[in-house]
Amino acid sequence: MNHSKGTAKINLDGPGTYYYGSASGNDEGRGLTGSIVIGGEVPDHAKLDRPPQPRP
Repeated sequence: MNHSKGTAKINLDGPGTYYYGSASGNDEGRGLTGSIVIGGEVPDHAKLDRPPQPRP
């Protein structure tokens, strides 16, 4: 078993939901997954073609 730890630096390009998981062993099978949710306004070119959604 690997009990090491560290840090990661990532550059996310805008609002949205980003998913991540482990690429080694069976960590994902044991539940090592997660998501990062970033709120904010999405540029027009990145919006989905769907009806307006209610805002909180």
